[in-house]
Amino acid sequence: MRQWPVRTSIRAASLGSLVLLVAADLAVGMPADAQRPENAQSAAVGRTVAKTHCARCHAINRHGHSPNAKAPRFPLIAERYANNNPAPVLIDGTVIRHPGMPEFRLLEHETDGLVAYLRRISRKWRP
Repeated sequence: MRQWPVRTSIRAASLGSLVLLVAADLAVGMPADAQRPENAQSAAVGRTVAKTHCARCHAINRHGHSPNAKAPRFPLIAERYANNNPAPVLIDGTVIRHPGMPEFRLLEHETDGLVAYLRRISRKWRP
């Protein structure tokens, strides 16, 4: 049986503790209300995602016209889904619904943020 030097054991224990702390910090960073339009921080993440991935075709603000006339404006998108919930479509990334729609994958906090942002600019949401 090999004996590990004390210094190596301490390093391994420290690394294990660091991994647990980072994992705990990430879990805390994802609030339960991340998809709610009232969560301004999450909605800001969603707005950034929209600007990066969606603005080429969709109007991503509350008002305005989509650059692509066939692309629905963001305020109307959430309203297309039951309970203003587009999350099922976004969970695994954007689902290709029509030719020309790019496919991309979002991280969990990006998906949550995009849902919050879509709901926030929906015509039905009132602050």
